[in-house]
Amino acid sequence: MWWVLIILSTALRTDVIVIPELYKKPDCSLNSTLRENGVLIKDFLEVFPSDGSQPEVTTEVFVGKYSDKLYFLFICQEKGRVQHRLLKRDEFRMDNDWVAVVIDPDNSGTRFYAFGINPAGSIFDYLQSSGTANFSYDFQWTGDAAVFDSAWLALFEIPLSLFSNIKRDNFKIQFLRFRPSSAFFQYVWPPVPASSNEDPFGVFSLTENKIKMLSVNLIPYWTLSSNSPFGLKNIQTRSGITGRLNHASGMNLSFAINPDFSTVESDAPQITINSPYALFLSEKRPIFLESGDIFERKSYMIYTRRLREPLWVLKLAGKVNNTELGLITSYDLSNSLLYAMNLGSFEIPLGDSALENIFTVRQFIGRGTYTGVVLNTRNTTSKLANYAGFFEGCVNHRNFLYFNWAYGYSVSGSQNLDRRGSLVDASLSLKLKGFTPFVMVFLVSKDFNNQNGFVRVADRRQYAAGFSWKVPAKWAFFNFGQMDVYYSLISDYEKSFKNDSLSLTLLSSLKYKSDISLMYVRYSKDVFGMPFEGLNLKGTLLSFNPVDITRIQVFYGVGRTINYHIFEKSDFKSFAITWDFYMKQNALTSLEFRRYVLSGFGDQSTFYFKINYNFTKQFFVRWLTSYDGEEVEFSPLISYQVSPYTLFYAGSTIRGGEKDRFSEWNKKLLIKLQLSFDAF
Repeated sequence: MWWVLIILSTALRTDVIVIPELYKKPDCSLNSTLRENGVLIKDFLEVFPSDGSQPEVTTEVFVGKYSDKLYFLFICQEKGRVQHRLLKRDEFRMDNDWVAVVIDPDNSGTRFYAFGINPAGSIFDYLQSSGTANFSYDFQWTGDAAVFDSAWLALFEIPLSLFSNIKRDNFKIQFLRFRPSSAFFQYVWPPVPASSNEDPFGVFSLTENKIKMLSVNLIPYWTLSSNSPFGLKNIQTRSGITGRLNHASGMNLSFAINPDFSTVESDAPQITINSPYALFLSEKRPIFLESGDIFERKSYMIYTRRLREPLWVLKLAGKVNNTELGLITSYDLSNSLLYAMNLGSFEIPLGDSALENIFTVRQFIGRGTYTGVVLNTRNTTSKLANYAGFFEGCVNHRNFLYFNWAYGYSVSGSQNLDRRGSLVDASLSLKLKGFTPFVMVFLVSKDFNNQNGFVRVADRRQYAAGFSWKVPAKWAFFNFGQMDVYYSLISDYEKSFKNDSLSLTLLSSLKYKSDISLMYVRYSKDVFGMPFEGLNLKGTLLSFNPVDITRIQVFYGVGRTINYHIFEKSDFKSFAITWDFYMKQNALTSLEFRRYVLSGFGDQSTFYFKINYNFTKQFFVRWLTSYDGEEVEFSPLISYQVSPYTLFYAGSTIRGGEKDRFSEWNKKLLIKLQLSFDAF
């Protein structure tokens, strides 16, 4: 049966599917012009929980093009109730029905644009580049949906101008359907099993090649702020602009002058009581997410959250033929120093400014295979300088063998560039049927320094090997099982190997939309010549949807770790719960609570509470409360969002210490108006 599926899928992907031009704009209905003139895609395959089974319900997709936009109409048959809620944009929930389109526009095998719609018409999107998915990325596209008794429809309208580069005669598309019935199901087209080494994308082409030579999009904004949320006193205004110039050659230019990030949702508080590492925060700011497929790298190469308060940003990015280029230059008004050592890392605000540059180039040799260069510079007004460069590459042999490597070298200092260091990162993995073994090496010297990246530790040699093993387990309450085994040997550049780590994780997917994960980690450490043996972590993670109106995820872990405050072994307990609850079809309450107890020292608790009420897909209100163990913050807002970049926003921030009087708290009101439009 397996070889029949593989032969069938190979045949499907060998043939190029020509996307027809439609005579009018399609709508989301059973009588849509897409059903009359579009090309039909069917024969979906179930890949989860049973990898390679026939779905119990049918899915059809009609594909067409109209006025430089791609259109996809999903018709999803259903036996039971269609599960959906009206969600805020990008509020992806696995207890909803979803369909998704994943596009590899230039057939590179390294970047994928993903678009999804649920039956309520709520949409999400993300960008995946070099194996990393960026869920903060936003594209300007639209979608709609309709629900019937035994089926539901979803219509995608995706502009071709979203893509940095598109091979109109040879680009690739994958279709997905997520279905939370009695268990969670996933269907795909092309019908390629997840365990197969065959390429899970169909090949498409466009019949018409006329495109606009140059287009310009501008996003000006204006804000009003006040230190009194209950009365307009001490009013301050601010304005700025972001823009993008797209050229038919595949290159585009983005810029921002005095950018404002007030509409970016604040980061959830993290446990820091015994962490030896600087905080790592995901990028959410639009100007740095723009052209993210070009700049997405491992964080030790590029970490744009190190650009804290830019006065201006200029980005040039694109792909011409098989060569990809990217340049970021920015002037940062709030510079800081990220310092890494063998025990960890920390960040120090310096109070000066810095000019930062990031340059990338990649040459693609085949699908998923490339070589490239990354260059970073940072020069501060206090005469500190840092230069770092990387050679990188990836070899993908028939989706079976993957070899990734990177070599970095840095120089830094104040007057004489006397600090020089190097970094090596390489991994080799094989994709077998349900079994993925790997080996890796990571070396970073004591003086390696990349201020435009995030280096978690320095002075380290680490060698690791392991495997991931996925097994079907359709019996009793089980749907699927996965075991991950990972062993690493760790040392610094001068000592012998006295540190190691063994990690075991067993994940089981259960019926009734639930998962359980058991983990065990045993490790040892040598700190300043003091050996620490018997360090460990034992943890359990449970995620389940007991009923459709709620989702709960609970983690509990115990073990023994190093108390980094006094360098002694200490027992610890860690507890975390995430709870989502629907009060109504369009109201979602989310709660995150985390607690960490370090024996003989103390504890820390964090709290993150959010309520979203969606009047429509564009109009919503939100209340956010966070607590990091020392400070409480309340952030109510109301927002009308026509697109990711056209919005009206009115919100307030009230922040203060838990022991301070309310009159001493910091209070601020913010009103923002932002408009995105095409200048030509």
